[in-house]
This record gives sequence, C-alpha cells and structure tokens, in this order.
Amino acid sequence: MLAENYFNTGNQLQDSGQFYTAMVAYQKALSIKPDYVEAYKKLAEVYLILGNFDAAIASCAEALKFEPNFAPAYLTLGNVFQSQNQFERAINTYFKALKLQPDFAEVYANLGSVYYKLGQFDLAILYYQRALGINNLVSVQLMLGNVFTEKGDFGQAVDCYRNFQELEPDNAKVYFKLARVFALQENFKLAVDYYQKCLSIESDFQEAFAELYRLLRLEAYDYDLDSLFVEWQNFAEENNQNIDEFIGLVVQQQLTTSGERENLLRKSEQEIVNSETQQKLTSFRERENFLGESYRKTVNSENQQQLTSFRERENFLGESEQEIINSENQQQLTSFRERENFLG
Repeated sequence: MLAENYFNTGNQLQDSGQFYTAMVAYQKALSIKPDYVEAYKKLAEVYLILGNFDAAIASCAEALKFEPNFAPAYLTLGNVFQSQNQFERAINTYFKALKLQPDFAEVYANLGSVYYKLGQFDLAILYYQRALGINNLVSVQLMLGNVFTEKGDFGQAVDCYRNFQELEPDNAKVYFKLARVFALQENFKLAVDYYQKCLSIESDFQEAFAELYRLLRLEAYDYDLDSLFVEWQNFAEENNQNIDEFIGLVVQQQLTTSGERENLLRKSEQEIVNSETQQKLTSFRERENFLGESYRKTVNSENQQQLTSFRERENFLGESEQEIINSENQQQLTSFRERENFLG
C-alpha cells in the first residue's frame, strides 16, 4: 500500500476519534516514506490530543528537519506549547509560522486564543479579526463572541454568535452562548428560549440544563441536579425532547414537595413548642416544690430557734426572779431580827 493511502486512512480515523489507530496508520505511512512531512505533522496532532507532548514536539522537529520552511509544523508546535501553558514560546512559534506564511488564518486565530487566556482581550480581538479577514472560520466567530462577552460588550457578542448560527444552525453550543449573554443582560425570556433550543438539539448538554434550571429560579428547592438531569434525558427520549413539558412537571413536583415539607416543618415546630412548654412547666413545678420545701425548713428552723431562745430567756428570768425574792426575804428577815433585838 502506498504511503498516501495510510496517510488518508489516518486522517479518516482521526476525524472519527479513533486516535490510536490513526497513530498507527501515520506511522505506517512514515515507515514507507520517511520524509513525509505532512504525516509527521498529523502524527504530532494525534500525540497532542493524547497528551503525549514530548512525542508531539519530536514529530514537529522531524518535519522541520526535512522541510525547515514548513509553516504547518510551526502551527502544531505552537499548539503544543499553548497546551502546556508555555504562552511566550507559543507566541514566538506562531510568529515563525506567520513569517513563512503571512496569510495563515489558523495561526492568527490561535494567537487570539493565547491572548484570550492571558486576559489581553484587545489583542485577542485583533488577531481573531485578522483571522476572519482571511478566512471566515466558523469557530473563530464563536471565540470572538466569547471575548466580547468577557469584556461586557454584549451587542458585539450577540452579533458574533449569530454569524456562527447562520453558518451552523444546528450547533447546540451557539444557542447556549446566546442564552448566557441574554441571561447576563437580564433578558430572561430570550435566555430561556435559547437554553431550550440548545437542549432540543442536544438533550445531553448538562451545563445548559443546569443553567436553565437555575434561571427558572428553582434553586430554592432542594434537588440534586445530577439526578434531575438523568430524569430529563430519559424523559427527552420518550417525549421528543420536550423541555417545556419536563420543566412544568418539575415545577409542579417541587411545589408539591415544598408544601409537604412546609407542613412537616410546621408540625415539627409545634412539637418543639409543646416540648419546650412541658419542659418549662416541669422545671417550674420542680423549682416551686424545692422553694416550698426550703421555705418550710427555714420557717421550722426559725421557729425552733425562737422557741429555744424563749425558753432560755424564761429560765433566765425565772432564776433571776427567785434570786430577787430570796434576796428580798433575806433583807426582810434581817430587818425583823434587828427590830426585835432593839425592842427587847
């Protein structure tokens, strides 16, 4: 088989997501034609997708060894550096590609992506627009719309997304992007419409489902979004992706659940109140009994002390009175005897 045949087979496999098999096909092509620079470049792309950065860099280097002015190899090499967040190396490599091929739209687009990641939005817009000036790449319209959204220029963002929509009307992602922009502008009706359109095209778009759910202000209800998303997918299969009907059912179910929960809370609250009242009553009675007993003990103790004191005082007075009587009798007796002696 010719090297070109393996190369074309590798491209088809890569496009269908069969990356390991594509890698083998490119390697077969290179075993037949070792200076096949396009095969090295495509092999580097597969390595990049698989996260084997060192092998991707080595493949680009092999391509440039055979053809030093091969601009697509610099594009892929720049992509490798960008994936590693080596942004300065990526920028320098992209400019090498542009020096060799000044009208390379994909390179301008990737430069825009680097500056977007760096937060330099004006430069990102500049390079995205240069890319579009060379080739109206649909993906660049989407990326440019993202930059305008980040800058808060929602009108420009909507224009970019609608340009994308015209080129790919069945792409769910663009409706998702439009929905987000309108939600940021608080145009909730259009936002809901676009989220629903997105889900009608791609029912397993979980991020769109979650944002629509929150936008409908159902976040007040305690519901597991992951579980709800699974329910939606099952519902969509059976009901031709009717998101309106599903959301209506969820709202009704949540309202019913909310009512049941409110009744339960009221019942629990009443039980707590009754329990607290009973506790207070019990505590009051215990305290009353304790105080009553303490009072009686105090009274009894005070009475006993008073009685003892009275008796002691009575005894003391009795003894004093007897002593006074005895003293008076003695005085009278002495006086009598003295008078008797005087008369005699």
